[in-house]
Amino acid sequence: MGINPITGPFVGDQAPGCNGTRTTAEDPQDADGGYDVLMTGYGPEERAEIIDRGIASLLKRGFGRPTAFCAGYSAADPALQSLLAKRGMRVSFAAQALGPNDYPRCWYQLLEWYGHITPLTLPYRVSRHVILPPPHPEGGHLELVEVPLNLAVDANALYLGARIVAREEIFDAHCRWAQEEGQETCLAIGVHTEVIARDRWPDGRVAQVLDRFLRHVADQEEVEINYGTVTAVAGHFWENKTLAGVRGPILPVELSGE
Repeated sequence: MGINPITGPFVGDQAPGCNGTRTTAEDPQDADGGYDVLMTGYGPEERAEIIDRGIASLLKRGFGRPTAFCAGYSAADPALQSLLAKRGMRVSFAAQALGPNDYPRCWYQLLEWYGHITPLTLPYRVSRHVILPPPHPEGGHLELVEVPLNLAVDANALYLGARIVAREEIFDAHCRWAQEEGQETCLAIGVHTEVIARDRWPDGRVAQVLDRFLRHVADQEEVEINYGTVTAVAGHFWENKTLAGVRGPILPVELSGE
């Protein structure tokens, strides 16, 4: 990308204030520096250069102009999301429903997602001022929709508050809400390509999670189910500026940000 990697802030930092720096490679993946440094740690010009070179690389190889961007480690802030919108992106794919131990401690201190993105969160129009779901205290929205990974990633445990829940249970909750409210909802499981590439279907660790979930979805007859790209899905939630997620007596858990 033409950018010299910086050494922090990084997810695996052990410093009390999460402001430590690496002096040697602490992980084989980090041999060249900067492996788990958050993109939000780079300055505005460097962020723009990374995005622009990524887009140019795709176009040079005959791909269409990208409309969705997934920030590694869910790193997002208002400045980054504003940049994405200016570059023609229509979807941010950063927000994850995370458990308390999915990432090292400093991730939770460096970003705002934890406790606000849950298995019940819906896609929403992004505010100019905060990355979190609506309702927002200030007006103004970007031409950008956040499509949350509300069913987490790979085979990670899925949490609703302090309780581990099954993906099938959350699917059923969304279905009940859609039936009762007459509205659309959206569910998304994230899968790392390098993880699934090492798996075997159907008995691999991640494959078992996906296979079991998709079989459960296929048995659903009470609601209409559609599959689509995140950009297509975002179009269905373009006007959602007020609803953070599935509401009502769905599951007996109180959540902040819902």
